[in-house]
Amino acid sequence: METKKSIFVNKTKYVLLVIHSGLNILQYSICMSLLNTIVGDLPTILSWSDQNKSILTGLVNSANTAGAAIGSISAGYFSAKYGRRTMFIIGDLLCIGGASIGLIQNTTPFVIGRFICGIGMGILVDLVTLFVMEWTHYKYRGYAGAPMVCFTPLGMIISGLIGLGIQGGGSGYWRIIVSFPAILSFVHIFGYFILVKTDSPFQIFQKHRDEKEALQSLNTIYNSEVSEEILSKITESIKAREQKDKNKRILTISEMFSIKSYLIRMIVCGLCALTVNFSGYFIISIYTNQIIQNDNDGDNTKATLFSIYTSIADLLSVALATVYVEKIGRKFIFLVGMIFTTLMLFLIGFLAQYELNSFIPYILIVFKIGFGTTISPLYPIIISETIVEIGFIINSLVFWVTNTAIIQLYPILVDTNLGFSGIFWLFSGIMVICFIGLLIFMKETKGLTLKQIHVLYRNQKCQSEQNDQNEESVKNLQNKLYSTDSDDDI
Repeated sequence: METKKSIFVNKTKYVLLVIHSGLNILQYSICMSLLNTIVGDLPTILSWSDQNKSILTGLVNSANTAGAAIGSISAGYFSAKYGRRTMFIIGDLLCIGGASIGLIQNTTPFVIGRFICGIGMGILVDLVTLFVMEWTHYKYRGYAGAPMVCFTPLGMIISGLIGLGIQGGGSGYWRIIVSFPAILSFVHIFGYFILVKTDSPFQIFQKHRDEKEALQSLNTIYNSEVSEEILSKITESIKAREQKDKNKRILTISEMFSIKSYLIRMIVCGLCALTVNFSGYFIISIYTNQIIQNDNDGDNTKATLFSIYTSIADLLSVALATVYVEKIGRKFIFLVGMIFTTLMLFLIGFLAQYELNSFIPYILIVFKIGFGTTISPLYPIIISETIVEIGFIINSLVFWVTNTAIIQLYPILVDTNLGFSGIFWLFSGIMVICFIGLLIFMKETKGLTLKQIHVLYRNQKCQSEQNDQNEESVKNLQNKLYSTDSDDDI
């Protein structure tokens, strides 16, 4: 019996590259959930009045995501100019600087530090999926994308454990928590000089037109045949785009909205971004302790433990998703996740409305399991496969603006007539609207290359390469269709 030849010559290096890149997401997760365990103490630490407490609670959290919006929007442009690896290092330096400023015990520098740290966080998290996918053979993208998502709950677990371990550690204990992103960034930067010494092969060829260097980088991970296949797709994609219009290297906004198929892809990704935000995941992750404390007599230790439990459930569920993410359709998994989270949001609102609060911490655990096995591992894969260039930037803007608004407004809205239960019911209603939109517009893309996915959105017959009976005719069709669009295919 003939043994199937592995595509790797150094699988360990590829795994380490994915893990090192995953530290970007770990940094994002830690920054996002950093204040969860001390948010109740911040009014005392930073001398807030009762009148401003809700606004400032939202501000110290939303400042981070507002910075992330700027970082993610600018990351694409500057990474194309200076390289993904260089921008990652800059992002880490911003996290170090922001965390340092945040150590000052005053509201203004604390918020500024969170904002600067957010810019770095936005750069890191926005480019990481793209960077890993540019290193990954298209048949293995799902297996590469899902493990990276594991770093999100892992970061929340680490934040919770740090907070749990130093509670009652003195008046300056909060500085240990605030400084942790800087410590992680120091470790991350060190990894770029011993492990990730070059940029992605796609970026190498796009910027320097050096096929030899790009092939050498691929050969450190893949066998020569696979390396040449990946490089061939890289060069074909970039050269085809340049031949279309040498004066236009990216799709402009006007072109994007004038091409119906690209507009549909933008709608799909926009609805996915709204889904992730209105699923309640960020409210539950950032304000876990506040939500649970209200139901457990203000016991912060118990709330922190439940926060850790929910993150462990999140981690295990995302890890489980790696088993089936490439075996079951992306659209099916994502839509099932939307149905589940919508029901959970409605149930949480119901329990809060009728004062059955003791059940809510357990429902949060169930919510994290459902979200982690469906929406969480699929979102970055869907975005990276569906849109490129300016569309990627616009989708990031939609994501982060929505994210910032939700995080800022949540503690304020809780104190209004809408209340806790009303917020979760509102979110469940928005999820229903997003579900209908994705049910109509989203295509199933499992097993397809980027170019085949984009052809599929033009309503052309498309199937995975291994089942394609006439590859040459498909390539000719794709080239003809690509005279009106520009996409990257790896």
